[in-house]
Amino acid sequence: NLTGIGLTIAPIAYNPDVSTSSAALTGIGLTFNQRVFAGTGNVTLSLVSVGSTVVENFSVGSSVTYNNDADPPNITITPTGGLTVGQQYAISYPPGAFIKNTGAGSSYVGTAYTFTAKTYSYELWALGSGYAGTLGVNSQVSYSSPVQVPGTNWEHIYNTCGRNDHSVFVKSDGTLWSWGYNATGGLGLNDTTQRSSPTQVPGTTWRTGAFNEHNTMATKSDGTLWMMGRGVAGVLGTNGPSSDNAHRSSPVQVPGTTWSNDRDKNAMTGDAAAAIKTDGTLWTWGDSGYGQLGLNQFGAWPARANSRSSPTEIHGGGTTWKQVDGGYSAMAAIKTDGTLWIWGISIHGQLAQNSSGGHPSYLNSISSPTQIPGT
Repeated sequence: NLTGIGLTIAPIAYNPDVSTSSAALTGIGLTFNQRVFAGTGNVTLSLVSVGSTVVENFSVGSSVTYNNDADPPNITITPTGGLTVGQQYAISYPPGAFIKNTGAGSSYVGTAYTFTAKTYSYELWALGSGYAGTLGVNSQVSYSSPVQVPGTNWEHIYNTCGRNDHSVFVKSDGTLWSWGYNATGGLGLNDTTQRSSPTQVPGTTWRTGAFNEHNTMATKSDGTLWMMGRGVAGVLGTNGPSSDNAHRSSPVQVPGTTWSNDRDKNAMTGDAAAAIKTDGTLWTWGDSGYGQLGLNQFGAWPARANSRSSPTEIHGGGTTWKQVDGGYSAMAAIKTDGTLWIWGISIHGQLAQNSSGGHPSYLNSISSPTQIPGT
């Protein structure tokens, strides 16, 4: 029954913080000096530059998240749509919106402040062997600590390690960049000159990339798929004869316009390639020496019998393929039901079938997708 002692509701921190010029938002809100409860009114998010046009209203009784168990307590709103880069926003918490307790006590007096939405800075860092300039840092020096690759708008990262002595990355503006080993034109730069710094491949609508030691595969936003590099065993997928060993140092299109541009839906292994279309079907082409095309066939080295120079749907088909990846002459893929399937060479037991065969024998290799237990 004490009297004369009170505490006014007041904010002690803002998100985004008013003292920073760059902050990652996980919601927009205020941190208070005591517990707060819903009063009446709406929190508003508005555009400053277009006459304070309201972007979204948030009801303090339902659309605002209250975290009174935190120390200190806070409230958060989460816009249902994305914020526009470069746009200045105003966030307003009106008087009476937040109170000490339902039906009693003082209320928060309200405030408004502004912030500007900025883009992320996508930095790219490399480490390890600098052979052939594969780190992209303008040298062939090896580094045991991360060193930054020039640029701040890198967006998509791919398998870029092991024997793959060149790198391919897509930036947020849709440009494709490559560097490193280039003896067969795998960088897609219309030559076979090695690069130790990122160099742009022509075009601005690239979405994904995958590669092996000698080739690069990349998709565009229009659903087209492109290959570059060594032409062995039909791996370029251009419907030429599988005996065509000509290299292509500029991107050449694989037939079709419905290839998925999701980064997890194309892969390469050795002289073979795999890609998933937008209808969920999985297609492979190139060398089938160890059954890595998943077409229920093996090929004899060096004749490369049963190699394919055009995309061919894998044995068993289906329209529920979600993700594909490649290793050493083997491939693995996941379906939308969470099942995992694998095929190809089993020299080191990489098929997870409790068996392995010795090189160059095909013993225990598998030429059709085989499920690994589990969902």
